[in-house]
Amino acid sequence: MRDINRIRPFLDKVAEVWERYPDLRFGQFVIDVVPDSDRLWNCEEDGFLEYLEAFDSGIRENRNSDKAKEKTVVLTTDMNTFDNTPRKIRCKENRHDFIGDGNYITEEELEIGKEYTLVPHGGRHDGMFVHIKEHPCRSGYPYYLFEELTPYDEEIGKKAALDELMRSLEEAEKSIREGRTYSAEEVFQEMKKVIHGKDKSLDPERIDGFAEVLSTTWKRHPHMRLGQIIQYALGETDLWDVKDSEIIEALSRLD
Repeated sequence: MRDINRIRPFLDKVAEVWERYPDLRFGQFVIDVVPDSDRLWNCEEDGFLEYLEAFDSGIRENRNSDKAKEKTVVLTTDMNTFDNTPRKIRCKENRHDFIGDGNYITEEELEIGKEYTLVPHGGRHDGMFVHIKEHPCRSGYPYYLFEELTPYDEEIGKKAALDELMRSLEEAEKSIREGRTYSAEEVFQEMKKVIHGKDKSLDPERIDGFAEVLSTTWKRHPHMRLGQIIQYALGETDLWDVKDSEIIEALSRLD
């Protein structure tokens, strides 16, 4: 008989790491740690902990790398079309295929390399056009024909575009408020659930309770390994797709 006292300390270590990635269901978490099903079936607890450490270290290294990249300022001279501050800008092209059908248009009044004065404009703004003092034009000129004279952090332009998008969503929300529909915030929350799988069933607080149920059941079958008891409980069910609540139900039915 294998030592029954090994089970809870082992699961505590598993839960400690799992709590750092609560958006993963247990099955997804286990498969990310040990991707090979045959290896998982035969994996002893000490071996699983080695895989667990490698998994956690790899994720943390990637996150640190991403944070380092985030701190790197990328300068650009692309037009920040959402900044209506009057200023000098430079023409870099005067010939373009606006529709993308192979037919080019030449803006003959524009001189490549010449500086022009950007001016504010009224009405809706989708970030596609700029207006210049020297050649007033009702529709404006495509933004990509110009560039900023002074390089700036490209994140500033991205944030400005996002802010404008949010303003547009808020205006759309006002126009349909009298009828029942999702608000902009509700839409974004629903999108997050779809993309990240975030819902109440993935609350980090569920992990301790899950570990307790698994520990109680496993102690009745201490000769099994983690992969074995989970697979015995689930049968032919794909571990990746199963919900944590379904695993608990399956464990409760295990004799």
